[in-house]
Amino acid sequence: MLISETTRQDSHLPHLFQLLDVTTAIGIETAQKAGNDLQEKEEPVFHEFFSGLLPLIFYTLFRDDLKKYYGWKEKTLDDRFIAYWLRHHGGY
Repeated sequence: MLISETTRQDSHLPHLFQLLDVTTAIGIETAQKAGNDLQEKEEPVFHEFFSGLLPLIFYTLFRDDLKKYYGWKEKTLDDRFIAYWLRHHGGY
């Protein structure tokens, strides 16, 4: 809800969707080069938004608070997030 209200009030939503278009296009191109036949045109957008962009946005928003609250070191937190994100984002 916090993110929703922030993006609507600040008119950042169109920029977020433009970024989604770019990252989805990159993912589609990568999948096609790997020989993956993408049957559903909407699937890459869903995949990119929910497993790609949203986790990155939330990480960026909460990173400093996570470090402070749990006492985590910056490099450890970044490395673990990147590993987790790559493992779960994957390809189309």
